Amino acid sequence: MSKKLGIEPREVDLSVGPAEPLTPQAAQEIARFMAASKQKQKRRALEAASTQQPVPATTK
Repeated sequence: MSKKLGIEPREVDLSVGPAEPLTPQAAQEIARFMAASKQKQKRRALEAASTQQPVPATTK
């Protein structure tokens, strides 16, 4: 038995407007974040290899 929640389906506009141009500062910040992410990934892989345990995937 399923209950009706009284929620009607509706269309949602998911279109995205034009993006703002990327500033040099923003590009640098993105590059730093990407580099840090790669370092974390490498470190996790090395730790997993040294302990022979699987590394849980994270969403952050």
